[in-house]
Amino acid sequence: MNITLHKTNTASHLPTIQAPPSKSDAHRLLILAALSETDGPICLCCRDTNADIDATVDCLCALGADIRKTKDGFSVMPIDRTTIDRDREIALCVGESGSTLRFLIPVIGALGVSAVIRRNGRLPDRPLFPLDAVLTRHGMTLCDDPDDKSLLHLRGQLTAGDYEIDGGVSSQFITGLLFALPMLDAPSNLRITGTISSAPYLALTHSALARFGYSVSPTDDGHTYVLPARPYALQKTLSVEGDWSGAAFLLCAGAMRNGVCVSGLNRDSVQGDRRILDILTMAGCRVAWNDDTVTVLPPKDGILRPITVDADDIPDLVPPIAMLCCAAVGRSEITGCARLCIKESDRLAAVIEMITALGGNADAMEDTLILDGTGVLSGGSCNGVNDHRMVMSAALASLISTADVTVSDRGAIAKSYPRFFDDFSVFGVRDADEFR
Repeated sequence: MNITLHKTNTASHLPTIQAPPSKSDAHRLLILAALSETDGPICLCCRDTNADIDATVDCLCALGADIRKTKDGFSVMPIDRTTIDRDREIALCVGESGSTLRFLIPVIGALGVSAVIRRNGRLPDRPLFPLDAVLTRHGMTLCDDPDDKSLLHLRGQLTAGDYEIDGGVSSQFITGLLFALPMLDAPSNLRITGTISSAPYLALTHSALARFGYSVSPTDDGHTYVLPARPYALQKTLSVEGDWSGAAFLLCAGAMRNGVCVSGLNRDSVQGDRRILDILTMAGCRVAWNDDTVTVLPPKDGILRPITVDADDIPDLVPPIAMLCCAAVGRSEITGCARLCIKESDRLAAVIEMITALGGNADAMEDTLILDGTGVLSGGSCNGVNDHRMVMSAALASLISTADVTVSDRGAIAKSYPRFFDDFSVFGVRDADEFR
């Protein structure tokens, strides 16, 4: 379904919006809560949910956890491993959540259960190598269904020992192993070779594990984890952080409009996308903190500066900062964009296509996105490619467009930020159908 975004002159002056919950943090805390050893429920405070978080909840329940929605978030009763039926194949559906899939595959092996996982969207085509090869060497089998490529069959019991994996494809592979290996019956070592991609997400994993009494850090060489076999400690109450990835769209909108205050954010978060504040500062914006609320104001002269950014560790920021660059005047360059091609869409191609369709100037040279900003777009129609971050980027584009912006696949925002269009309306952008 399409949505046509109409810009009015009724934007709120310095609006305040609460950041959505971090699905990255929620995935990790939900999984560790479900794997912990406790005789009572764990309360997870989470202001809202989304399709990806719900996928993790559904899969954990299928594995034996009892997770219930509460007014504050979730109540989690962990999996009782003594009652798991290892003779039947458990059916799971991860939807389009790559995090849910990649985190849970090693966990399923550590539990020693058989499972068939349904993957939607582009997920069946996104790489599982080298994780699948590593797990196969340690007792699991993974195979696509011969009749339905959306289905992935898992069998076998992971064994403790020495593990090694290339860190250059996805930090999610490493996170899944860090969750699973402590559950085995003997210590394991995990060695990471090459460069670790999206390293800040691994820091988020370290933080989540520490909250369950399992502190991990690589040895002196920076690449090897020593993981004793030890249960996750009891945590009765936990809170999910605000999401810097989702907040980035709101903060960029404030920079492109008349400013914004976004609450519910952790100033000291290890989320890599917190770098959006550095990027906005580079563009000339004014940034200030008050408790858990950050305020972003446009440059004093109202003219956003072009920027040069390495996005290798912050790939999810590329779509919003690309629109920020269109609002600036001059040439911007975003390097480290190679891995955008294996996201929910080919985001590098999708960003270029969207900006070009809306009258802007964007191109790529190898892994670098080049944007010649003029401060304005012409508007028109563009393809949301069923990608939540691309649909939200179209909303940003509407702020500097001289005509309405129509984008397809409006429902894709349910993946990470279902309330996005409601929250975004404070910038004076609404569904054009409301005016007909």
